[in-house]
Amino acid sequence: MKKFFLSIIFTIILGVFAGNFLCNYVHAKDSKTLYLLSTGSYIDYKEALKDSNELNNKIIIEKDMSYDVIIGASFNKSNLNKISKIYKNKGYTYFIKEEEISDKEFIKNMNNFDLILKSSTKKDEINKINGIILSYYEEKFIK
Repeated sequence: MKKFFLSIIFTIILGVFAGNFLCNYVHAKDSKTLYLLSTGSYIDYKEALKDSNELNNKIIIEKDMSYDVIIGASFNKSNLNKISKIYKNKGYTYFIKEEEISDKEFIKNMNNFDLILKSSTKKDEINKINGIILSYYEEKFIK
């Protein structure tokens, strides 16, 4: 009888751990890494605005008492490389930040934008799509 109760308790504990693992695994699949192309992080908003004045496609995000100038975003690193080449040719330095996104609507729409960006080869097309992506990101997460 004692073995019976121990096996039931063991089964319940095993079920709790397995359920917790599966729940965490499913939630991990619900998010996706968005790569953000940034030209810099500033303490002062006016300085960030001044240094990025010549950039048409940009958003300035306030995070942790600083202002990040974002000039591109994509789930796909090769798309981000297309965007970064444009800015590199203009003499801008940049670095890549990562952000986990779990908004299903945003992920769905960004996947569509990434497909369009992947097939684009002209600089003007890439800039227009990048501008739309940045506006969409700003609308969903900043305003």
